Amino acid sequence: MPMHLHVLHQHQAHGRHLNQSNRRRTSSNSSCGIGTPRRLLVVSAAAAAAPAAPAARPKYELVTERGVEFTPGTAFYRAESAQGRDLAVLAAAVYRQQHGRLRVLDVMSGSGMRGARYLTQAHADLVWCNDYDTRNNLALVFNLVHALEGLRSSSSSSNVGSSSSSCASSSSDVVQDPNQEQQQAATAVQGAEPGSSNSSSSSSSSSSGSSSNIGAAQQWLAAAERVQYPGIRGDVLQWHSGGSNSSSSSSSSSSSSTKQQPPQQQQQQQQPGIFEGSTQLQCCRVTHVEANRLLASTYLAEDYFDLVDVDSFGSDSSHLAAALQAVKYGGLIYLTSTDGFCSGGKRPQRSLAAYGAYLRALPHANEQGLRMLIGAAVKEGAARGLSLKPLFSLYSYHGPVFRVMLRVERGSEGVDTSSYGWVGHCYLHGENRRVGWKRLSQAWCRCQPATDSVAAAPSTSKPTPLVLSGPMWTGPLHDAGFVGSMSSLAQQWGWSGSAVPKGSPHMVRQSKNNRQRPLEVLLGLLAEESDPALPPWFTCIDTLAQHLNTTPSRDKLIAALRQRGYTACLCHVENRALRTNATTQQVLQVAVEDCGYQHRSTGVPQVLLQHHTVEDEQQQQQQQQQQQAGTASLAGEGSLQVSSGSMGMATGSALQDGAAAA
Repeated sequence: MPMHLHVLHQHQAHGRHLNQSNRRRTSSNSSCGIGTPRRLLVVSAAAAAAPAAPAARPKYELVTERGVEFTPGTAFYRAESAQGRDLAVLAAAVYRQQHGRLRVLDVMSGSGMRGARYLTQAHADLVWCNDYDTRNNLALVFNLVHALEGLRSSSSSSNVGSSSSSCASSSSDVVQDPNQEQQQAATAVQGAEPGSSNSSSSSSSSSSGSSSNIGAAQQWLAAAERVQYPGIRGDVLQWHSGGSNSSSSSSSSSSSSTKQQPPQQQQQQQQPGIFEGSTQLQCCRVTHVEANRLLASTYLAEDYFDLVDVDSFGSDSSHLAAALQAVKYGGLIYLTSTDGFCSGGKRPQRSLAAYGAYLRALPHANEQGLRMLIGAAVKEGAARGLSLKPLFSLYSYHGPVFRVMLRVERGSEGVDTSSYGWVGHCYLHGENRRVGWKRLSQAWCRCQPATDSVAAAPSTSKPTPLVLSGPMWTGPLHDAGFVGSMSSLAQQWGWSGSAVPKGSPHMVRQSKNNRQRPLEVLLGLLAEESDPALPPWFTCIDTLAQHLNTTPSRDKLIAALRQRGYTACLCHVENRALRTNATTQQVLQVAVEDCGYQHRSTGVPQVLLQHHTVEDEQQQQQQQQQQQAGTASLAGEGSLQVSSGSMGMATGSALQDGAAAA
């Protein structure tokens, strides 16, 4: 054995027995009290007092969301993100109802849990899950084929099924309740496949169930059709509900014949109805390709999708242009950002490079993350003749995670500046203001005298400049009609509360700042926030408390603002905030006059909002009069200078005439 490997082996062996030797040394020295390191005693005492760590759950356990079973595999799983998956499935199902088709491309799918829900609950005709990490292969295969087999079993056990053939019979068919279909398929799938088990927590967490899930995934992997797709190296794994690839023998013959045929013939023979737009079969695919390569390949093959899901990490926006090229006209694109530093204005150079927005640290920083992401997509789409409109936007505290669903339409070149601009904030008065592109030079706080230009303002008054952040999306974050359709579908399916069942080890961890609302409450709140009269920011209760003698009641303020005729509602981004088209000073006026609060500085409610009192106005009038008098005196001096200058010019011209005569 080489010397360096021998030393490494000894070091590893020493590390394995270090804890045991420390325990022996501590116990032997404790009797005599000599030579016992203080650090070892503290560590051993803490280890003895600490409770035993819970046993790690086995990999490939089954997790349930809204009745759909899947396994995270080697990928991580967050129950907090289930709400975003609920909204994505509802949006996909609404699109399926409106257009009669649904082809989904999930380019960063992880374990494929979203793909399984797209298949089972949104009745997608095709779900293509891609993840660059090959370690997620077995989880992807298990989740997609498990969902496909469940749909096949439910359709064969009852005529009221969820197969794509019944969905394709009429484009106006209503998507049925996926919870009932999953319950019908549960018993059938248990007897058909070794990887299927009951959704109870005891069976899903057992090691035997985990090994059986791996075995089922390996069997389904061996039975997969292997398709050659243009522009992609390697095989594309494919399964469909026709049943031709249910056995390994049929898959081996089909895969051998596949590799001998050109890609065009493969698409016509092995994918009947998929590329031609028909919905006779439900199909799922698995690949492990770089996201931009996959998106570019689908664009070059003119294989467009109804929904492109891009669940990226951080502020990676390099795939945005390629994702827009892979969406059909009228299709949906689901974008993600998890960079809280960019949205919070901590890294403006990074936000400028990734999203084309120089963001500043504003009180409504979390909403900036959503508007930053929408604005980047709108700008990128406008460069390609596309018009993008947000259907819903979701901010989640964990991460943080910013998710937006946008509809992609054919549009004219150019950006609509009425909904794409800048947001200014005054740290002195707490005011916010929407600043258009043509008024960037006039970005002053509204608390100052209203002037059209800086030159027209009095020289003694120094207007407070606004801290500008942007450019970003300044229009509504949601579409009221589409959110209403999602809410109706959720009521039809009986979806309410949390997506994770009670008693699950993956319950959402609630905290002071992370209190997820039930699904029905969230959808109602998104509908209220879709009012176009609301500005692109929210008002924090803590900001108002700085000007009042106590912290005001949010609900009481909303009711009082509505009685005054303002638009006001709750805010899904921040619990301790409200949305209203009233300015901060107007909200404070309502808090004092209608809610009974007092201003912290004066304590006199009547004087709260009078930025320019009578005395101040008289002082301003005197200052203006003095300025006008000064301007008149300067004008007189200027006339004297002009007259003396004219006399000098006349004298000079006379001298020149005399010199010429001489």
